[in-house]
Amino acid sequence: MGKSATLTIRLEQSVMNAARQRADLLGISLSTVIENYLRRFIGGNLVGADADIASIPEDASLIPTPQLMADIAQSEADYAAGDYDIVTRDTIDAYFEKVAAMHPVTA
Repeated sequence: MGKSATLTIRLEQSVMNAARQRADLLGISLSTVIENYLRRFIGGNLVGADADIASIPEDASLIPTPQLMADIAQSEADYAAGDYDIVTRDTIDAYFEKVAAMHPVTA
């Protein structure tokens, strides 16, 4: 990564709060979200509601937070030790409904 710069923006508090909540749930910083959006904007790839992970350029700067790296390491250790459960789609859906209810996103 080259020399960094500071960007100051003005936006509605509710948008800031919702964005920070979503970034926290994904384990990434809001700075990473904004930087990746700007990189896609520069490349002519505007982010829309239908954006998907496959459309992120291979050279995009996706720097995981230390917490995300720790979580990945813990997951790998749990898997290696056989400490995991096999879940069904219904279990996953129920989990995400529970998480969504705990973290309502308001715009």
